[in-house]
Amino acid sequence: MDDKIQTDKNLRTMQVSEILHDEDWEDYDEEDLDRPYHHHVRKQWRPREHRLWVRIVKKLLIAVIVIGGLGAVFLYGFKLRSVYVTGNYTYSDEEILNFLHYNEYPKNTLYFAWKNKNGITDGVPFVESITVKMNSPSTIYVTVKEKMIIGCIDDSGIYMFFDNTGSVVESSTSKPEDVPLVTGLDLSGLKIGDQLDLSDKSIFKNLYELSVYLKNYEVTVEQIDYNEDQSMVLHKGTISVLLGMGTNLEDKISALKDLLPYLDGLSGTLHLEDYDSTKGQINFSKE
Repeated sequence: MDDKIQTDKNLRTMQVSEILHDEDWEDYDEEDLDRPYHHHVRKQWRPREHRLWVRIVKKLLIAVIVIGGLGAVFLYGFKLRSVYVTGNYTYSDEEILNFLHYNEYPKNTLYFAWKNKNGITDGVPFVESITVKMNSPSTIYVTVKEKMIIGCIDDSGIYMFFDNTGSVVESSTSKPEDVPLVTGLDLSGLKIGDQLDLSDKSIFKNLYELSVYLKNYEVTVEQIDYNEDQSMVLHKGTISVLLGMGTNLEDKISALKDLLPYLDGLSGTLHLEDYDSTKGQINFSKE
């Protein structure tokens, strides 16, 4: 029975201790208490403010650790080490990266891909689009899609560039080496977006075919002249190449490709206007 009474007293005292306010503990006289468990209860107690700060500090420490870990992963796990540029012919790799502000950004793969997530679709002459893709945590692939420029005309010192559809797509005061200047056609006053106005549609057809074969055989020329009879003449350095009326163009460009190493350092005219691949004779008039 005494044991039961003592247990009840303990329970009642625990209920009282639970409802005491913080400041009440300071005035609570321990000498008036004859309950041995009371010292155990006092030792368990801590000010509420103290417990709150402990929780805050713990959460801050956890947050610092997590943020630090993520920062380390971001800085070292996605360090940009390799950049591959493909599809560019008019511009070098360095020029393409300059368009993407490569040297202005931290060398971080995630950051560089995010800054260029929309790529470039305008503002760069001769380029239709530049896209950036992260291939691995340390590697970026840059894909360039160039406009198919087949030639340009000189309109009072301004070069007007046209594509394979005959549409004027760019203008510039300078001309890239691999874009031929087309002369002998009555074209002037063109603006970007205009179509080449040629009375004879076969002229542009031959010009387009010629540009395709020149690209396929990796032959660059500085200029393409159209004579009054619409026969074509190519100019490459000190060599003039007579192509005639635009027939059998692929065989003629293929022969030109093979002959160029033998013409290096010479000046004169290569006669391919009547070239026949079944015949081995080709005339060259040396100057």
